Amino acid sequence: MPQPLAETLLRLKAQHTKIADIQRALENVHTQNSDSELNWKLKFESAAVENERLFEKLRGENADLRKALGDAYKYIDLMKRAQVKMPKATKRETVTIENLFA
Repeated sequence: MPQPLAETLLRLKAQHTKIADIQRALENVHTQNSDSELNWKLKFESAAVENERLFEKLRGENADLRKALGDAYKYIDLMKRAQVKMPKATKRETVTIENLFA
């Protein structure tokens, strides 16, 4: 093989190798972009699930607070009725819940 032909083939092979390297790099960029997009979607879905979980937790806490508030209103009403039935306590007497139900 003549020298110029061999050099030309080597240059073509080198260019082909460079082109292949560039193609691989471009494929990696696409893969990295796809991975980044997938990670973003996973984070978004994870945040949506966490938001839903917190919403349900708050809904449950809200129900517990409503129940506690209802119980407090019942207790206040009971105390008001008990005060009406009992004579007013003197300064030395103290009305306690234990005394009311004893």
